[in-house]
Amino acid sequence: MIDAVILSGGLGQRLRPVLSDRPKPLAEVDGRPFLEWLVLALKTAGVHHAVLATGYMGEAIERALGDGRFGLELSYSREPEPLGTAGALRLAAGHARSNPVLVLNGDSYCRFQLDPMLALHRERRAGATIWLQREADAARYGSVELDADGKIVRFLEKAADAAALISCGVYLVERAVIDRIPTGRAVSLERDVFPGLAGHDLYGIVGSGIFLDIGTPQALAKADNLLHKEFTALQTESTTIQHGRTYLDRSLEVQRRGFDACLEQVVLAADVISQSLRRGGRVLLCGNGGSAADCQHIATELVCKLSKQLDRPAISALALTTDTSVLTAFSNDSGFEGVFARQVEAHGRRGDVLIAISTSGNSANVVRAVETARNLGLITVGLLGEGGRLTQKVDHAVVVPDRDTQHVQETLLPLEHLLCDLIETALYGRPAAGESRR
Repeated sequence: MIDAVILSGGLGQRLRPVLSDRPKPLAEVDGRPFLEWLVLALKTAGVHHAVLATGYMGEAIERALGDGRFGLELSYSREPEPLGTAGALRLAAGHARSNPVLVLNGDSYCRFQLDPMLALHRERRAGATIWLQREADAARYGSVELDADGKIVRFLEKAADAAALISCGVYLVERAVIDRIPTGRAVSLERDVFPGLAGHDLYGIVGSGIFLDIGTPQALAKADNLLHKEFTALQTESTTIQHGRTYLDRSLEVQRRGFDACLEQVVLAADVISQSLRRGGRVLLCGNGGSAADCQHIATELVCKLSKQLDRPAISALALTTDTSVLTAFSNDSGFEGVFARQVEAHGRRGDVLIAISTSGNSANVVRAVETARNLGLITVGLLGEGGRLTQKVDHAVVVPDRDTQHVQETLLPLEHLLCDLIETALYGRPAAGESRR
C-alpha cells in the first residue's frame, strides 16, 4: 500500500494577480478546487492515504478538504516557514507510512500510472523514479536525458522551443533519500536532491496524455478547456473503480464466511467420495448454467489431474451436463426437470456419488436427480447456496452461507478445487515436497 504526499505549500506568486484570495492548489478548475482533482486521481490509482504538505494559506486547504475526499484519508503537514519542495517532503513524510512514498506537485496534473511506475522503481531498486512525458513545447520546463535502461543521466536547463522529456511532478521516493534531505533550510527536490541522484539511482518512466501546470495565469485560464474531458473521464473511472472494489470486497467477505463454514463439510465429502472411488465407484455431476460449467470443471480435474506434478491414473467422473443430444431430446420429449434424473438412472450404480451443484439450492432438475440417486443407492453431495431444499435432501451438504448467486459461485470454485485436491491426495498421495500444483 503506497501513501502519497501532495506538495501544496507554494506561495503561488505568479498567480497573485488572478488568485489573491486562496492558495494555488485551491484554484477552481472545471467546477472543483484543483487539489480535489489530484486527490481523486490518487484514489483512482489505488492510494488510500495522502498527506497534504501545506504552507502558505494552509488553513484554507484544511478547511476545504477536511479529513477526506472520495474515501481517501487525508492528513496534514504544515511547514512553519518555506522549506522548499524537498524540505516540505521530509517534514510531511513523518505522517506517511509507506516506502517508497508517492509525491505529487499540487499545481500540476497528468494521468500517471502507479503500477508500472512502482514496478520499474522496485525492479531497478531506484532511490527515486520520476513520471516523464514528451512535451512538444518544452520552453517553460527543464528537461531530462534517459539512457536505454531508463536511468536519468542528467538534467538540462529550460529548453528552446522544442520537444523534450519533462518531469510531470509525480515521483516515487525512497525513505533513505528522504532521510538525507537537510533540515533547517529550504531545499528543492528538482534543483538539489534529484540532480545528485542522476546517473546513479534515479530513473524515469515515460507516459503520455495531458499534462498541465497551472502555475501561470495563462495556464490557469486554459485549464477548464484542456482538462474538462480528462476530469470527466476521471470521475467516471473513479466511480467504476469504486464499484469494482465494492463488488470484490463483498465477494471476499462471502468467501471468508464460506470457507469458515464449509471447510469441515468439504473434508467430509472428500472422504466419502474417496471411499466410493476405492470401491470402484464413479462420480456423476449435475447443475445448471454456471453450475453446469463447474460440473465440467470438477470432472475434468478428476479425469485428468489437478496436480501437475502427480502421475496418477484417471478418476472416473462424468458431468451430466455435456451430452447435448440427451439433454435436448429428453427435454423436448419429457420436460427439462427430468433431464439429469434420467442420466442418473442410466449411469448411476449403488455406491456411486452424485455431486449436485446449485447456487440457489432449489434447481428442480437437480432436486429430482438427487431423489433418483438416493432411490438407487447413490451417495449424494451438494455444493449449494443457503436456503434451498437440497440442503435437506442430500447426504452431505456443503452450504455457502449466502444467497447471492454470483458470490456463492465465486466461493464454490476454490472449495471445488480443494475437494479435488483432497480426493487426489487421499487416493494417490501428495507430490514431493517443493513441487508446485497447477
